[in-house]
Amino acid sequence: TAALMSGILLWICSPNLEGGAPVWAEFGAGMLVLIYQTCDAVDGLQARRTGATSPLGELLDHGCDGTCLTSFTLGYCVSQQCGLGLLTATSLVVSWFPWWLAQWEAYHTGVVRTGGETFGITEIEFMVAAIHFITAICGADVWKIQIFQLSNGTVVDLRTAAVIIQLVVATVLAGLSVKYALVTRSSSKEVAVALSRTWPLVTLAAITVSWPLLFPTALRAPGLLASCSMFTRIASEMVLVHMTKESYPKSQVGVLSLLFVFVVGCLGLLDGPGGVCLSWTLAIYCLLDAVFFVADAVSEISTHLGVSLYKINKRRAQ
Repeated sequence: TAALMSGILLWICSPNLEGGAPVWAEFGAGMLVLIYQTCDAVDGLQARRTGATSPLGELLDHGCDGTCLTSFTLGYCVSQQCGLGLLTATSLVVSWFPWWLAQWEAYHTGVVRTGGETFGITEIEFMVAAIHFITAICGADVWKIQIFQLSNGTVVDLRTAAVIIQLVVATVLAGLSVKYALVTRSSSKEVAVALSRTWPLVTLAAITVSWPLLFPTALRAPGLLASCSMFTRIASEMVLVHMTKESYPKSQVGVLSLLFVFVVGCLGLLDGPGGVCLSWTLAIYCLLDAVFFVADAVSEISTHLGVSLYKINKRRAQ
């Protein structure tokens, strides 16, 4: 809840991700991120200490991490005034790849890693909190300070440099996941099969980055919502299948629907009010698809384990 609220709070303050947010909102988002970081760090330790670990706990833990990752990214995109364009889309994609590939790696190896030896999810959460606190103290315009200018005249500011650094770190972490997953494959055919399982993420990433480049401003918000919702869907599904050892990918109606609308837009058929209506319909569908998938998975696991997730049962008399 704390992580989701940090992103939602800032998005409400700046729906177009450009106008910045009040100082109190930035401080509040930073504190919410730290609260989430603390809870995320101790919940697994507490569960193992008390013997309360379960598949449901792992699903909720990693599933929430995948959802909160998107919220974190949108939050600091507000802080850095990235807008609904390429900077935000790139930030989302480069934050999605290493996290999803870590779950994909676990699907093939049975081992869940949360980053490299010296840099992982904890360090990322501290960096996100720092971005909010820096913005609150120095103002959102601090991220527009120009660092240097390229030979072709392109100016690189702090927020662009932050995305570049994020891209480098994400590439290293994603590369490690690919390496560790593929070394367990015994033949080139198994390697090809493992790589083919990444098509939902690759497709989603390509659409997310291309959407703000190809479509008008009116379609960017629904496109962003659809992409973020669909990542929650495929991330939760990857966590679930590596726990249950089920086949992947399953039916990807949401990703294919997003791809269909994207192709329709590339053909110039999303112009005008009809295109806006179709885009928002797609966004709402993707959001509901993600919510219902997660709720259904949690309900099935709770029933299988015989536990009550949404209510506290009365203790039986001794």
